[in-house]
Amino acid sequence: MPTSKLKQNSDSKLRLASRSIKGFLLRVSILFSALGFLLIYLAANSAYRDSVRNSTIESSQQIAQTTFDSIYRLKQKGWNIDEVNAFIAEQQQRNPSFQIQLHSRQQIEDDTPDKLLQRTIKFGHPQHQFTDTTIRFGWPLALEESCIDCHKHQAAGEILAVVEVNNDVSELLAEAENKG
Repeated sequence: MPTSKLKQNSDSKLRLASRSIKGFLLRVSILFSALGFLLIYLAANSAYRDSVRNSTIESSQQIAQTTFDSIYRLKQKGWNIDEVNAFIAEQQQRNPSFQIQLHSRQQIEDDTPDKLLQRTIKFGHPQHQFTDTTIRFGWPLALEESCIDCHKHQAAGEILAVVEVNNDVSELLAEAENKG
């Protein structure tokens, strides 16, 4: 083989190797760029979901506290269960994404295997639980000194009921994902 053919063959191999390295570097750059974009997207999405979750927990807690305060005022006026149920229905009309329920301690202990409600009774302070799309919040209704006149067989501080607030955030999360 003449030297010119050898040189051409060698140059050809060098160009092919050069193109292969360039192609490899380009493919690796594209791959890492795509992975970086994906990681940033996942981190931002996770941060948004956490923000929505925390905001919803605060909203649920505020609604439970407002419901508790109103029930307490109704109790002081000699309330009855029909007035409480009417108030809860009114609250739900004002806040349609929230479901509000009042559970008596007796009902929870006898009929409900619900861990959130049981924890709220057991620990005597607000509890929350969340899934991917729902936030649940339990607020204990504790007997106060001023209540003992009507609740003679119970002691101050005893939990009489739990206000449960459920908030479905699936629409909010879906809307955010559609905008993103």
